[in-house]
Order: sequence, then C-alpha cells, then structure tokens
Amino acid sequence: IACSLGMLTQEQVDRLAEMGVHRYNHNLETARSFFTKVVTTHTWEERRDTLAMVREAGMEVCCGGILGMGETLEQRAEFAADLAALDPDEVPLNFLNPRPGTPFGDLEVMPAAEALKAVAAFRLALPRTILRFAGGREITLGDLGAKRGILGGINAVIVGNYLTTLGRPAEADLELLSDLQMPIKALNATL
Repeated sequence: IACSLGMLTQEQVDRLAEMGVHRYNHNLETARSFFTKVVTTHTWEERRDTLAMVREAGMEVCCGGILGMGETLEQRAEFAADLAALDPDEVPLNFLNPRPGTPFGDLEVMPAAEALKAVAAFRLALPRTILRFAGGREITLGDLGAKRGILGGINAVIVGNYLTTLGRPAEADLELLSDLQMPIKALNATL
C-alpha cells in the first residue's frame, strides 16, 4: 500500500505502519530557501519531519517537487542536496505548467535545456534513487527532450493524466521507451 496524505503526527505514522503502508509520498516541493515563496500554510521543516517519521517507521519514501517556479540555479542545487540528505527511494520531478489565474500563471515554461541540466544534476545528487518524470514534462521537454532526459538519468515515468492537467497517452510513452530500447519492467514486488 502506498499513500499520500500530507503531513502526519507520530501517532498517524505508527497507525499507517500498523496497517501495512509500505511507501509514503510527501513532496518537499522546492528548496528550503525558496519554500516560503511557494507555501504559506506550513514550513519546509514540518514536511521534512513527516518524511523523517515515515522513514523511521520503516516505510519507503517518495519525495520530489516542482522545478521552474522562479527558483535560482543555486536553489535547484540546494533542492537536490536537500533530497539527497533524505535518501528517498523515489523522486518525482515535476516541471511547472503555468496555469492562468494562479500565482505562478505568468511565469514562462522552463526552457528544455535548463530542465535537462536539472535532470542530470538530480541524477548526480541521487545516484541510486528512482528518478521519475512527472507533471509538466510534456510542455517543458516535448518528445525529444523527454528522450534526452531518460537517457540522461530519468528511470521512471508517470504515464497518463495528472491531478489537474492532461498528460500524454500511455501508448505514446510506451512508444517513446520502445524507440529508446528501454526495458519496461513489471511493477516491483512491493507495489
């Protein structure tokens, strides 16, 4: 069982562990130094503390964030280091898909070259972690950039639609992986 339920108390973590939850997803979203520009309802440390409790309870940790929200190159490096310190089992990398009417709606889409450099940097910081393409990759990278990202360090892909935006058809991603002669593995035993 995998869950994504937000911040937790120790009692809640213990209960989830008792119920057999094996993986917990809880994104840090961005670097600690940029967090207050993105989130105002709680702190970066509160999110990190939830992840520490989850790890201590023996669950796998899935933790990533969104790139392209106005953070600097240095803050991207900081974010990669923040994640590496947590030693997550999986890191979903989302790229901002600016939505009209939202606080980030007027931002430009991250240039593909910047996104690919970020993928490479995150792979270097997290050499044994599952690094997963997630939301926004379609508009940020397109097919050619997605191929380069996979060759440059991505080793998992979320297929289909996302929480609030459309993704690519699963068939298109399967074709992309086939073109790259990347093996498609069945879900691992823990999923």
